[in-house]
Amino acid sequence: GCADPSHTTHTLLVSCLFKHALLHSQLQTEEERTSEGASSSPSTSADGVKLDKELSKITTKTAATFAPRSSTAKGKNPAQKGTVLYDIFEYQAWLALAAGGLLSFNIMFPSDEPSIARLL
Repeated sequence: GCADPSHTTHTLLVSCLFKHALLHSQLQTEEERTSEGASSSPSTSADGVKLDKELSKITTKTAATFAPRSSTAKGKNPAQKGTVLYDIFEYQAWLALAAGGLLSFNIMFPSDEPSIARLL
């Protein structure tokens, strides 16, 4: 089935859609062979299990390629308090706050009408 708790919702959706498309195309191919008069051997339970495992592997690989990963961070945060990167982000935040205030109160780039600089 499509329910696998180790995947995100988007990954599951992509996986299920891809699996459905593969099964649909395989059924169409099977119907075309049958309608052309070619004899096809009846599929056994073992063939179905093998096909299901193959499809699961393909859909998982495709979903992992195209679907975004979960937002939970797996690695260590490089911007921890006390590091240079943290200090840079802190100064950048204060500078952006000061520049935004100056722009919004029409001190920097003064104008009489609304402008993009004031709206930012």
